[in-house]
Amino acid sequence: MTTIEISAMRGDLAREILNTDDIDVLSAVKEAYHKALDSVKRRRDIISKKEIISGLEESLHEVKLIKEGKLPAQTAEDFLNELR
Repeated sequence: MTTIEISAMRGDLAREILNTDDIDVLSAVKEAYHKALDSVKRRRDIISKKEIISGLEESLHEVKLIKEGKLPAQTAEDFLNELR
């Protein structure tokens, strides 16, 4: 979604909320908004955990290949240079 589309959607939603005089509707919108934020945050956390596990699995596979002599090991000096 482009920045323009996001801005348009945000503006439409803001106008609808600002034109609402019903406190029950506003309370429900506020609650639904916070639930949506929590849900998205949890999904992002899960994706991050999956990425971490995938990275660990890939690293362990590389270690196995190094131990089997199928992949050259990196020296500590090369590793430290890579971090710089």
